[in-house]
Amino acid sequence: MRIISGKWKGRKLVNLENELLNRKLRPTLDRARETVFNILSHGHYSGSTGVRVLDLFSGTGAMGFEALSRGAKEACFIDNDPKSVSIIKKNVKLLSAERYVTIMCIDATNLDKNVMGEFDLVFLDPPYGLKLGEASLKSAIKAGWIASGATIVWEESSDIPALENIKFLTERSFGKTKIQISSFENKPSLL
Repeated sequence: MRIISGKWKGRKLVNLENELLNRKLRPTLDRARETVFNILSHGHYSGSTGVRVLDLFSGTGAMGFEALSRGAKEACFIDNDPKSVSIIKKNVKLLSAERYVTIMCIDATNLDKNVMGEFDLVFLDPPYGLKLGEASLKSAIKAGWIASGATIVWEESSDIPALENIKFLTERSFGKTKIQISSFENKPSLL
């Protein structure tokens, strides 16, 4: 696994074969990451330059590190698996990215009120088939983690449900994996 483009282009991330992991960790394929970032860069979406990134169910952190390499201001990695958090910390060291990164070992489906400021680009890669993506996105919105107009990149193995205030933009498939790009349109309550 490597960084595809930007200031860390070609840099390899932690070799997962050397890590004692269970099989539920599945990093986003290089080809899928490259496609996502090409869409973000060339579409009419908030790309990665100068944005604040929230990487939910971070796993190895590959998506967030790719965004940082391509010019994101900072990234917050959230995962409740200590093994994943350990891998992210190793990748931070490999890239000397400490000043750009916040790492939280917490449950993405039950976020506390955000005190760090809203994020412009959200990566969401929950374990497949457990409907955790919807719960985490709702939690992040309710707790003030996601900025109005933020771009959301959601990776899932099945159809991604339509959610209130989430505007579908585009979708790509990579074998059994679907990646949907949407935008959060925070509409004021009528009450």
